[in-house]
This record gives sequence, C-alpha cells and structure tokens, in this order.
Amino acid sequence: MKNLKLRTFSTAILAASALMVFGVSTSSATELIGAGGATLGVETEIKAENEGKVVLDPPFGAIECSVSNVAGKITNAGSSTTTVVGNIETLTFTSCNATVTVLKKGTLEVHTQSESPNNNGTLTSSGAEVTVQFLGTHCIFSTNNTDLGTLTGSTTTGSNATLDISATIPRTGGSSGAFCGSTAAWTGAYKVTSPATLNVDGSSTAGGPATLNVGSSGTIHIKNNTDSVLSVETEQTTNSLVLALAGSSCLGNLASTASCTNRQVKCVAVGVASYKVRISGSEKVLPVKCD
Repeated sequence: MKNLKLRTFSTAILAASALMVFGVSTSSATELIGAGGATLGVETEIKAENEGKVVLDPPFGAIECSVSNVAGKITNAGSSTTTVVGNIETLTFTSCNATVTVLKKGTLEVHTQSESPNNNGTLTSSGAEVTVQFLGTHCIFSTNNTDLGTLTGSTTTGSNATLDISATIPRTGGSSGAFCGSTAAWTGAYKVTSPATLNVDGSSTAGGPATLNVGSSGTIHIKNNTDSVLSVETEQTTNSLVLALAGSSCLGNLASTASCTNRQVKCVAVGVASYKVRISGSEKVLPVKCD
C-alpha cells in the first residue's frame, strides 16, 4: 500500500513538476521550468524512478517495494495565479513483500516552497487509492489534498530533480481494528529521469500590488532566478484607462540573479486591469484592483 501510494504520489508529482512555471511569488502561483528556462506546458510528460525502497508502514508491519516507476502528464501548467496540476498515468510497484494494487492513480498539485522562489516545491495528492494485502489483511489507503513531501529542483541538486516523500495517508477501507490502523506513514525517494532539468519557479518571478487607490502607484518586482541572462521582452497593461505604466522600463537583458524594480503601475480610474510582462518567452499576468 505504502509503496503504491508513494508511486502514485511520485507520478503525480512528476506530472505536476512538469506543469510548474514561474510566476508571481505567491503561494497560489506555480510553474515548472525545464532546460534553458523554458516553461513546461500541458501534455509535458514527467517520469521518475525510485532510489532505494519505498515503504508504507501501517500498524501490522512495513510494506516495502524495491522497484517503482511513475509517469504522468501536465494537465494545468500553472500561471501567475494558479498552481501546476497533473494526472498520474503510469504507476508500478514490483519486488514488494506484500501484494500492492493501485485502485486509483489520482492527481498531484505542485506548490512553490516559499514566497521567495528557490527552485523547490511542495506537493499534495488527491484521489489516489491503493490497497495492500499482507498475511490475510486487506487495507485501503487514499489521499485527499494530502501533503506528500518536497520536490527539489535541478538547480538545487546540481543534477536531476528529486522527490522526497514523507506523508501520513488515511485508511479509507479494508480490514478494521489494530491491523490497518487509521493512517499509515509513507516514505520514499525518487529521481526525476525526464525531463533531465526541472525546477519549480526556477526561471523568473514577477510580483506587484494586488490593490491600489486611484491616483496612487505601486512598484513591480521582476527577478531572474537562473544562472543565465534572461530578456524582459514586453511590458503592458490590459486597460490603460484604469491602470497605466509609470516609472522606468525594465525592458532588456536581466543578468543572473538580478532584479528590476524600475517599473511602476498607477491606478487612474476605478476598475480592474492587469500588468503583463513577457520574460524570455514566459508571460506573467498581475491583476490589480483600483479602488
């Protein structure tokens, strides 16, 4: 069971990882970045394999699997206001000391790890369901917005991204009583084998004010989180009658780890508009409400 859960989580994580793209540095914004700072879009496939044993530990004893492979595709690539989501399509657990069966593969969601993007993320799983049979005991464990662990990006590891699972999975069916318990701990480690480069919010971020009073201005913060030069290609507002550009332009090359805070936006009328910036092919949209 635990192995299956871990695999399910891994697949979802991979899929979610592929979907993540850098956006505004808020907890609700997430994206996945591949080689050269390119955003990983919908239908990008993420694959991972376990490193060491994957373990589910209900009260009756540890269920261990030596081989696990997961794969999934991004269904929502994320944005400056949404997170990355993916469906698990392949989930296998072999060389286990019990019978583990995946009933439902579920979905995985990737979140930025902190307000200041650091190439890493956290994961939650929903809709995954695994059953384990051991010495006549039958237990079912399921996820529902369940915290799974940490996705560590390639920039941090210096190589492939990794997924470290440390989760508590609720039991939702099967045998009752002391054998299955109410929850089981899941642990395991996976290496993302494809894409070879994968980061969470690892390319660039753009942030700014969510609300402003009419007549007031707010500063836009743009940051290059990579070790190479990025290009700020375009800047605009979606409705200049409500939200106008102010300050100085951030257009041009942005050096590694550099920031630009020259640009401001000014509310000129009541309404809602957005500041849009395109950075090396990745567009970020920052809605602003003018009161």
